[in-house]
Amino acid sequence: MSRTPQKNWVVDLPARTARHQSGFLIQFEGRPGSSHFGGHPTFVPSLSHLETVALIREGFQVFKEAYAGSVSQTRTSVPVRKKLVLPN
Repeated sequence: MSRTPQKNWVVDLPARTARHQSGFLIQFEGRPGSSHFGGHPTFVPSLSHLETVALIREGFQVFKEAYAGSVSQTRTSVPVRKKLVLPN
């Protein structure tokens, strides 16, 4: 099975989902790279077990890449402001 993952997926970062054109959906929780990151796939009956496993792998990869891209854009486009603490 040969696919280009990014072209077949729609990632919605605010909703924390990745949806494949087949209808397969993964709902994510936590932050990629943390120990609390995970996803809950919804299974499509017409897909084989092997196709489902491949989609889970691709979905996680695509979501992590989209998340990393949004974090790097946020870091470069948002100025860092330091909190001013006044003495009492």
